[in-house]
Amino acid sequence: MTHHAGLPYNLPLDFGSVRPPADNPFSTWDRADVVAGLRRLGLHAPVGRAMVYSNLGAALLGEALGSAWKTTYAEAIATHVFLPLGLRSTSLGLSGTPPSPQLAPAHANGKIIPHWTLLAFAPAGAVRSTAGDMALFMSSALGFSASPMHNAITETFKVQNEAEQFSSHIGLAWFIVEQHGKQFAWHGGATAGTQAWVGFDLTSRRGVTLLANSDQDVASLGLALLGAQAPRNLRQDPPVVPNATDYVGRYVVSPSQTFEITEKKGVLYMRKSEWRAAEPLRPVQGDRFAINLAPAEITFQRGPDGKVTAVVEDWAGSVHSASRELK
Repeated sequence: MTHHAGLPYNLPLDFGSVRPPADNPFSTWDRADVVAGLRRLGLHAPVGRAMVYSNLGAALLGEALGSAWKTTYAEAIATHVFLPLGLRSTSLGLSGTPPSPQLAPAHANGKIIPHWTLLAFAPAGAVRSTAGDMALFMSSALGFSASPMHNAITETFKVQNEAEQFSSHIGLAWFIVEQHGKQFAWHGGATAGTQAWVGFDLTSRRGVTLLANSDQDVASLGLALLGAQAPRNLRQDPPVVPNATDYVGRYVVSPSQTFEITEKKGVLYMRKSEWRAAEPLRPVQGDRFAINLAPAEITFQRGPDGKVTAVVEDWAGSVHSASRELK
């Protein structure tokens, strides 16, 4: 799982036979929905190009693993992960399944809110665990216990690709960086009213797990406890483009569809007419850029005089060309 399959972050909220409720947005998407999503969105996905963090990709991988073991993802992870690691208090928050009475209530904005539940998207955020169970997991990962899972977990820490979206490398789902002569690996996640983060100093063989039943970020604390620095996040600290002003302008696909390219302190942003906000662009090569959080790239075209005249957008195989509006 390296998030280079070119799949989008999630399925569209109106995808499938039932629209998920706003307060539980993954609760109704089932296996049929993610398979249909793959058939529709995967056919022209820009595989291996820009990294796009994809919950849909995680859901599809979980379904594939369940199928490989001729069972469901929930049964596969319980049999092949939870049981061998001795995680007796770890489970999945599945739609239609009563929660454990020990489950801490979720909090957002200081108020108790319902927990999210998931179906086919369970691999992207349904695991519920305890500090004790996560200590067992970390002990196995670092080789401090005689665990049948140690070698398998070690394989997941091997670098597989670049994680350009987070200015790091990526193993099998773990984000990996080299800092201060040490190698760090981590992953975090959140659902409404909960936060979780697991990180390792693989060189010194130390680990940190943070589980919180609130919407307050825990990743910064986790990195600080490990002695690691947060890598640049494309949304929070996008890269500067030396010739950014070359691209600034309004690009017209049709009277109802436009691209607006803006620049601020050397950073390029793109906003489509149907978007609420602009997204930063990451340089890929020359006049080619990746769009943050999207399975898409744009390539600017230049005229004989070297000035930018148009932009071509490739959004998961759907290509549109837009001419630069003359002032």
